[in-house]
Amino acid sequence: MKLPLNSLDNDTQLLEIGAHCGMNYVIGSEVIVYNEDGTIMPRDESNGYINSDDRDMSRIRIVCFDFVPYESFTAGKCYISYIDRFSQLKEMIRLVESINFSVVDTRMCHSFDDIIEYFTEVREKGEEGLVLKNFKGIWKSGTSKDQVKVKVI
Repeated sequence: MKLPLNSLDNDTQLLEIGAHCGMNYVIGSEVIVYNEDGTIMPRDESNGYINSDDRDMSRIRIVCFDFVPYESFTAGKCYISYIDRFSQLKEMIRLVESINFSVVDTRMCHSFDDIIEYFTEVREKGEEGLVLKNFKGIWKSGTSKDQVKVKVI
């Protein structure tokens, strides 16, 4: 069963997803805004656009990358492995018929060269960079040794 959510605002969409999943959770995500020509709007501009009264929701994407039970989130630690949380996230997003929500593009990298190749690809698309994650890693509040940001700045 798919949840038809395109006509609902983002807050209502999230509540509908939560009701369907039957659990309280926190979705790790990033909001991406696309310019009218399809390129990614720089973050310093997109923050203002998102908060403006004159925004086009079809240009806004919520790119999801983690799914943490609320109890674990408030406790500051989740012992469910990232690969299991990511699988739950993909299943939840699969149920949603919304142009606004998607799961982050993911690729398994086995070497430094793989990372550099993928980083180059995302930068050419206008994205900021990568977050390398240990699929067996747990979630914890704050800095984690199970993930590393790869960015130009």
